[in-house]
Amino acid sequence: MTWGISTDLFLELHVALSLVGIASGLLVILALVGGRLRSGWTWLFLATTALTSVTGYPLAPFDWDPARTVATISLVVLATAIAAYALFHLAGTSRWIYVVTATIALFFNCFVGVAQAFDKIPFLHAFAPAGSASIQGRADRPAGDLRDARLPGRDHNAREGVSIALQRGNSTQ
Repeated sequence: MTWGISTDLFLELHVALSLVGIASGLLVILALVGGRLRSGWTWLFLATTALTSVTGYPLAPFDWDPARTVATISLVVLATAIAAYALFHLAGTSRWIYVVTATIALFFNCFVGVAQAFDKIPFLHAFAPAGSASIQGRADRPAGDLRDARLPGRDHNAREGVSIALQRGNSTQ
């Protein structure tokens, strides 16, 4: 049970909110490109995208993962978009702030949707990056963890020699 709803139904609600958020977000961005503002679609986009982020937190896995990081950033971005739209009525600089933040929120929703699709839909496993179905496993690795990286044109043995010398306390001048 999640928030008093069966977990399967809650997951379906989460996915439905995400898909409605993506579809309405695309309509909103297309309208903005055409110089129009669609108030009803905008509120639908902002609400369903925010609810997508919020409803993602109680779903497994329960530890902090990349999807929760993106959801947190997305909620901050959405709060800024809602403030620009509802509080400042797109006056002055709030207009471009709204456009940028709404676009970022849509991108995040699409990004997580694509990553989840590669991870959850068996048909897409063959098309996943590096032939692996687990996007999650690679995303959990810290961005600065490049210990296994091999760059072309670099003498990796020399780097390892420096590392060994530093571990022994020798200076390498």
